[in-house]
Amino acid sequence: KGSELILEICKKMETDNYLSGRDGRNYLDLSAFEKNNIAVRFQNFQHPIYKQIHEGFLPCMSSVDILFNCGAESLKIIEESQKNNL
Repeated sequence: KGSELILEICKKMETDNYLSGRDGRNYLDLSAFEKNNIAVRFQNFQHPIYKQIHEGFLPCMSSVDILFNCGAESLKIIEESQKNNL
């Protein structure tokens, strides 16, 4: 089971935090993590919108897309878009 495997990896890595995507709520056994003193946090990823060379915006491209389109500003754009998503 996915939740058990993730929990075992967290225990083996001796971590006390696990960052999951928002859909982890659908399958993680949160009580098992709590019993093992592992806090689970959920990320609510919001795709950054940035200027691309073509009209409109095509989301979910690779990180290379933002690098080629925005250069040195790429990291700032990504950081700003994720400020409140944990």
